[in-house]
Amino acid sequence: MVIGGTQYVGRLLIEHLLQNDLSTITMLNRGDSENPFESNERVKHVKVDRHFGEEHEFEKVLEGLGYMDVVIDFSALHGVHLVDVVKRLGGKIGHYIFISCGTVYYFDPLAGSGQKLKEKPLKTPEEASIESIELEGKFGKDLYISQGKLSAENFLLDMWKKNKFPATILRLPDIVGPYDNKGRHLAIQLSLTRDQPIGIKGSQKFSVIWAKDVVSAINETIEEGPKTLGKILNIAGDEEITTQEYAEKIGAELKLTPKFDSKRMALLPSIKSGPLDNGFAKRLLNNWYPTPIDTWLPELVLHYKIQDNIQYTAKLISKSIAEAEKARKEDSK
Repeated sequence: MVIGGTQYVGRLLIEHLLQNDLSTITMLNRGDSENPFESNERVKHVKVDRHFGEEHEFEKVLEGLGYMDVVIDFSALHGVHLVDVVKRLGGKIGHYIFISCGTVYYFDPLAGSGQKLKEKPLKTPEEASIESIELEGKFGKDLYISQGKLSAENFLLDMWKKNKFPATILRLPDIVGPYDNKGRHLAIQLSLTRDQPIGIKGSQKFSVIWAKDVVSAINETIEEGPKTLGKILNIAGDEEITTQEYAEKIGAELKLTPKFDSKRMALLPSIKSGPLDNGFAKRLLNNWYPTPIDTWLPELVLHYKIQDNIQYTAKLISKSIAEAEKARKEDSK
């Protein structure tokens, strides 16, 4: 089962799974976005609003499901979102893969130091502590997502330790690829083609991962199975790169020279903790090797030379902004 699935990496993952011999794939989400698998009989679409639906609606859906070999969860934003998962899927699930985010490293003392960050359990500081205030000043509103994702991670690690709930945690840096609903690569590429300056203020070395490499990492995590349980894996590319270096690589593909503005904030990285160390993931996942940036970038640049792809991504970005605003309003009630 894929929780999420109609956009970006979730969509790429389902496309990949459909190439295998799986009989059916269950896709669980709100159903607000266009379903690219609507006509495919092998994809069962269960519509439920996990975050803002009726009380216990999500729990009832989970309770009605049969045994699941694998669940890949793209949508959980907080530990409270996983209580129903553990309660209703415990004992009838083979492997639960939680898609986390490199923002959890905001709580690592090495965040922002430029050193590659290695997997380890992390804890958030007390809300009223000096450390918490300093983090708020440094990372701002992103800290909310960081706290939520980290609470989810720690809940799963605790459930693995106490109850052997079969979870694996994948921490991701900035993701680039087709179906991107954030559009950061596209914004840089369009700035180049329009001869507009690209913001580099606050830019630092960061990790990036090709979306198709996330799919292959998930696939290898499933294949490796038991030895990944209870583990945290950084799924990141090998390169450490800055916004300026990234834009220059795009410019080389387009045969254009980028202009830069050191007073305008950089679109990349959106995750500001620093580059991630992927060594453990490469050792544990025997057949997973991240694609070099100079291999996948030409494919992505070519993708966004096509006007239909630009328009499709623009629609995804608008949808993503609207969903974020809805979440913000619901949260403030």
